[in-house]
Amino acid sequence: FRNCISESSVLIEAKVGEAKLIGTGTMFKLYNPRNFPFGTVGVLTVRHLVDGADAVRISFVGRSADEPSIRKKFSFSYTKGDILVEHHPDSKVDLCLIIIDKDLKASRMSGKEILYSVMEMSVLADEKFYLSQLPLDPVVMVGYPKGFLDEFNLQPIFRRGVYATRPSL
Repeated sequence: FRNCISESSVLIEAKVGEAKLIGTGTMFKLYNPRNFPFGTVGVLTVRHLVDGADAVRISFVGRSADEPSIRKKFSFSYTKGDILVEHHPDSKVDLCLIIIDKDLKASRMSGKEILYSVMEMSVLADEKFYLSQLPLDPVVMVGYPKGFLDEFNLQPIFRRGVYATRPSL
């Protein structure tokens, strides 16, 4: 499960004017009967990170065909006009999916293998889970706080903590 979490976490950098915003995204497969009836792979992140951004860069861990045993950092870069984003249907929910299917395919064709695991709805916590969580219950957080990453292993940062309040609040 640890590899699944680390390989589904990506670093996102957005540029808005002169400001640089940094966040985390999760590889996710979206099934939407209207737009994606067979599913599409994207990066799930907070909408406020990419909305209005002049440029967005998503960094992944991968391997190249010429050195398959060495992990490398690869990036997909987008400008305001070429990024494809699917927003959450409820505008009050601060989530969006950056569609990257075509970039993943192009990367494979050029000899770059992006290492990733895709999350689906079935692995997300449901309301019953959140209601069962209490303050001081343990939680593991995965991501790139302030853009930090494990430079040696090219992995996100894992931190343990506890809930301060009930997550269901």
